[in-house]
Amino acid sequence: MNRADVAWDGIDIRPQACTGVKEFRKADFLKVTPTTKYDVVMSNPPFSLAMEFVEHSMKFAPVVVMLLRLAFLESAGRNSFLRVNTPDV
Repeated sequence: MNRADVAWDGIDIRPQACTGVKEFRKADFLKVTPTTKYDVVMSNPPFSLAMEFVEHSMKFAPVVVMLLRLAFLESAGRNSFLRVNTPDV
């Protein structure tokens, strides 16, 4: 994370998860109101909350990167969302 051309910010409930970032907020990401627009949001959310993380992340940035199991793409419940928001896999 030591690139001069990239400013990394972090929001996490665990401070150790965001070492080396420019700005860090200890908070539950799903309860944070977006006040800043970012180019990219990247996360490794708990699988049980993945859909909530994806939807909330889309409020912060036009590009959302999630580290998830491929099973995320298999759910019938997420089918309509994924048809409109087709991921680049």
